[in-house]
Amino acid sequence: MSLRKVIIAAAVLCPVALFSQNPEHALVLESNPQFNASAAALSDFGKVSISQTELSFRKDDGGFIGIDGSADSWLASAGAESYSRISDRIVFYGRLSYSYFKGSGMAGSVLRDMYYIPVTFLEVTPGTEGVKTREQYELDGAISYSLSDRWSLGLRMDYESGNNVKTKDPRYRSEWMFMDYDLSVWFRPGDRFAVGASAIYRNTQELVKSHIFGTTDKTYNLGIDRGACFGTTEAVEGTYGIVSPSDFQPMTNNFYGGSL
Repeated sequence: MSLRKVIIAAAVLCPVALFSQNPEHALVLESNPQFNASAAALSDFGKVSISQTELSFRKDDGGFIGIDGSADSWLASAGAESYSRISDRIVFYGRLSYSYFKGSGMAGSVLRDMYYIPVTFLEVTPGTEGVKTREQYELDGAISYSLSDRWSLGLRMDYESGNNVKTKDPRYRSEWMFMDYDLSVWFRPGDRFAVGASAIYRNTQELVKSHIFGTTDKTYNLGIDRGACFGTTEAVEGTYGIVSPSDFQPMTNNFYGGSL
């Protein structure tokens, strides 16, 4: 194999990432894993501010893929993250990111993430493979307020939205929204011990739309996988069914939890 082919193969298989980073960023996060677990724990942040930006690109080729994969796809993303101490009592965290995916020869699940909920919808009609695109927007924010040297309160909100679009009949479009709220308290009586508790509320919504632009008499079927090797099949037509071309109903999930 020539050197040129080796270089091309390496460029295709390996992701490329560009960073503009503070060397302290990774060190601070690795030394303080509690920052990701509790917003109130941000009171332990001792720096004035640290920030990092990232640009990445990944190209994937090959037929060894899952049911929701692509033999020819690419993914580009950009993001920025910052921790800032605003005052002696207040610490702020923020993150903003965007990603774009495009893959060819895709069918499989019509949902954005087929593994998130126990029920998924699959294309089962042969010959419907086409180009899929996925966009994702993410905005995260957290704030910590120190009541005293030992006690602090924190609030974190994570917001994510995105879409999953296929450009061949039946043209499915999935619109996704995720919101997570975390209210926490942090207690540090000394340098060697700390404990925290959090109350968590999470809401997800996904709306699936289907469109058929062709004029043929072909019937497109959708497989409804309910898990445990059980499922049903229905035609994509009319105003009835789980995924209808004219009646759109969002799927909503609410989660309540806590952590210690």
